[in-house]
Order: sequence, then C-alpha cells, then structure tokens
Amino acid sequence: FLEYPEHANYVQWFAFVLGFDTLAAIPFAKLRLENRPIRFAWIKTLNIIVNIFFLLFFLEGCPWLIKQGWSSLELVYTPEDRIAYVFVANFLASLVVMLMLLPEYRRIKLSFDRALWQKMIRYAAPLVIVGLAAVINQLINIPLLKNYLPYDQQENLLKVGEFAACTKIAILMSLFIQAFNYAAEPFFFRNASRSDSKKIYAQVGQAFAIVGSLVFLGVMLYLDFFKVIVAESYWAGLVVVPVLLIAFLFLGLYYNFSIWYKLADRTIIGAYISVAGAIITLVLNITLIPRLGYIASAWSALACYAFMALASYWVGQREYPIPYPIARILSYIGIALGVYALSLGMAPYLEQGIWLKLIAHTFLLFLFVGIIYILEKRTIKDLLFNK
Repeated sequence: FLEYPEHANYVQWFAFVLGFDTLAAIPFAKLRLENRPIRFAWIKTLNIIVNIFFLLFFLEGCPWLIKQGWSSLELVYTPEDRIAYVFVANFLASLVVMLMLLPEYRRIKLSFDRALWQKMIRYAAPLVIVGLAAVINQLINIPLLKNYLPYDQQENLLKVGEFAACTKIAILMSLFIQAFNYAAEPFFFRNASRSDSKKIYAQVGQAFAIVGSLVFLGVMLYLDFFKVIVAESYWAGLVVVPVLLIAFLFLGLYYNFSIWYKLADRTIIGAYISVAGAIITLVLNITLIPRLGYIASAWSALACYAFMALASYWVGQREYPIPYPIARILSYIGIALGVYALSLGMAPYLEQGIWLKLIAHTFLLFLFVGIIYILEKRTIKDLLFNK
C-alpha cells in the first residue's frame, strides 16, 4: 500500500515498536495516576536518549569504525540498508523502556472482571476514534502536500521539506501542551469528587491560556534565535510558525475544554468532535493547498483545532458546565497577537542590529507580562499562594 514492497521488514520492526509501546502504556498511566512524575519523565527521557544513541551508532559510528578496521561490525551493519537502522533504533529504545517498566508489572495482580471490562470498552472505544482523528490532524498534511502542491515532484518535495523543517519550531508549543496534558488529566480525575472541582478546572484553563499566550510570544519575539535549528535554505517556510503556534494553543484549550466528556463518561461526544475536526483538516487541505501552498496546511490546522476547542466548550456548557472565563481567555490570546503585531510594525526600525531588536522584543515581552499582571493580579496571587 505504501509502495515499498521490498521493505516489509520496516513494517515488522514497527510492529514490535507498537507492541512494546502498548505494553508500556498501562505502567505509564499508573505512574501518572500515582503522581510519580520523576520516574515517568526519566523513563520517557531515557527512550529519547537510547533512540538517539543507536541512531548515531548505526548511521555514524558503525561506518567510521568499519573504516578504522572493526570488520566484525559488518556482521550487524549493512551500508546498503541504512534506513532500516532508523527503525531498529526505535525498536531498541522501546525495548529498553519496556524493560525499565517491568517492575511496575510485578505489582499488577492479574484478574479479569467482565463487568468492568465491558464498562471500560464502552468508555474507551470512542477514544480510539479520537486518537485516530488526532493522527490525521497531526500527520496527514505531509502526504497531502506531496500530492496536492501545484508543482513538479521535485519542487513539491522541496516545499514539503520547508514546511516540515519550520514546524519543528512550532513543536515548542506542542511540547508544552503535551507536558500539560500528561500532568492535567490525572489531576482532573483526582479532583473530580471535590465540591469546588469545576472552579479548579476553570482556573487551570485560565492559567493555561496565560502561559500558552506567553509561549507564543516568547517563540515569535525571539524567532531569530529559534530559527537556527532550521537550515537557512528552509527559512522561507517560517511564515507557517505563528499560525501553527496559535493552532497548537487552541489544541491545548481543546484539551482543557474536552475533559468534561471524560469525567462525565460521554466519550462518544469526543469522537464526534474529533471526526468533525479531521474532516475539516482533510477538506481544507485538499481544497486550499493547490491555491495557497503549504501555508494552507497551517491555516487548516488552526481552523481544525479552533473548531474542536469551541465545539468542546459549547457542548460542555450544556452537558457539564464549567465556569471558564472564556472572554478573558480569548483576551489573553488577543493581547498576545496585538503585541506580536506591534513587533511587526517596529521591524523596519530595528534592522540596524540584532541587539537593538533583542532589547525591543524583550521590552514587548515584559509589556505583555505587565498587562496580564495588571488584569489578573488577584487571580495570579490566588493561583500561586492559595492552597
């Protein structure tokens, strides 16, 4: 189906990767539920370290060592199949993580509760649809760009490279959101029985919007520093960064607003919203990419995540009302966009040097922080100092 019939071994390697990752999911969930973030973060980080180590070993170390006379490495390394070692590195990283989590399995008592299993399936099945829709929203733009950009194949691949490279900068917001989501879900469930739980959820959503807006500004005001992680030949694609940052910010708001259907056992609503979001992603990409190029994928992501956030908020207020200060949340995003627009207006006067630009943008960042502090002085004090 992928048109690589001579590389069935790639599928086999990733079957093992998915198998180990699936077995690791329950222990990871247990660590989150038990509020053990240090062990959780350490093992997640170990996965990255092991993956990078074996990538460097196979792709750089083995060729160099063989040239130095280590001919025995030719038993495990074949230069003609270098791509396969990317999959092998993923497999070894997942294997190490699984071995690290085995002590958690020793604490699990094996039993089968049919009634509980049926309840879990009814709860979790729609979340599988949510997960599949999320994969479409996050990953479908690359293959769509390859097929729908209005250039020849070589130019299409070049444009895809620009887009993919510059999305790495926007991933800084995505990493913040992922870290938030890892911590927030168990927090929401642990506090569900409290009488003031809905007030707490509203405060968390408000705090997320403040920090998310600050992350957006931090990346955009210091983009001259962040863009060094991307090859200069790809800098034309930097136009997608602000759009994707706001898109991911709305994705984070969606994670806040959508917690209600998990708490209320209405996960089927989440499936409906996610499928609708995936349809928006597909339709907008297919119709707009030929006209607008890869910026269409960024705007499609923004439209998708904004819809999902607003739909989750709207339905949630009817089914499981949480008093989110929605006007204030939107005002934080609006102020951040206003400060960013101000930086664009100042750009022609800051071309004399990077230090002048750095000083001006730092002033703008502090201006945003000052405005938020003035608006939310009491709320910030409550969040920081009240138990």
